[in-house]
Amino acid sequence: MNRIMRREYGLLRRIRRVQSKIARESPHRSIGLEGNPGASRQGILLTEQRLGRPLPPSYRHFLLESDGWSRFYSGVNLLGTADLGCLGAEDSARASLMCAGM
Repeated sequence: MNRIMRREYGLLRRIRRVQSKIARESPHRSIGLEGNPGASRQGILLTEQRLGRPLPPSYRHFLLESDGWSRFYSGVNLLGTADLGCLGAEDSARASLMCAGM
């Protein structure tokens, strides 16, 4: 595992710890404590073909660990291979960000 991948993996672990703390202290908040199972390399390649460009290495690594993450934080979803590049998913992501005040 290279330096960037170790950093990203560490970041995902820290995010899970923070989300667990939020869930304990504010159980009324809607957050997803766990991402989805990881995507296959083939699924990522198909997504990149659909997009017409390669994904950033950090997002490729994220997808291998978690193929998207619903309710990641404050109503924001991180898109997985099934949603990246799909117009409906882009509209949904934009709406989620607007609702979260971002």
